[in-house]
Amino acid sequence: MANEEKKEKPKFQKRQVVVPKTTAELQKLHVDALMRDVSKVAKVPEARKERGPRPPPESVRWVPGSSAGAGSSEFHIYRNLRDHENKRQEWIEKKAKEEDQNETFQQQRLSHLQECEDKTSRKRAKRQRKKQLQQQAKKIKKLEADKAEGQAAAAADSDSDSADENGEEEGGPSFVVGGK
Repeated sequence: MANEEKKEKPKFQKRQVVVPKTTAELQKLHVDALMRDVSKVAKVPEARKERGPRPPPESVRWVPGSSAGAGSSEFHIYRNLRDHENKRQEWIEKKAKEEDQNETFQQQRLSHLQECEDKTSRKRAKRQRKKQLQQQAKKIKKLEADKAEGQAAAAADSDSDSADENGEEEGGPSFVVGGK
């Protein structure tokens, strides 16, 4: 009975075999495989290091080149060495050009970032000034309102004091035309 209650899942599920026709489908398959089990660590390949040409030989023995008296195979050896050296020089020039372009790009990027930071800081300062002015205006308005209330209360107190001195009550007869 314990076996009947406990049903084990099959270890391997049969999946439909899909043959990708395009690179997009292949990428989709890879992403789907990664998303099936997100606890697994995804393998991200490192970028390949660019291989430069091999260094020039330290010493070249007896290469007469294309001069007179050279054997029939000597010219081919000379030509290969010359081609390798030319490719190496081209690669060195290409790397130097890439470094210069990268350096100018980084300088432009830094200047652009600095300009953006300056612009942002100016706008931030402007917002802070505006906020500070609004807070000051709010405080001044509140002080004026408190002052007006204080004056109104003082005027009301002085009116009631003068009425008490005259022996009049608020509900009593009034000698002001149109008043109570």
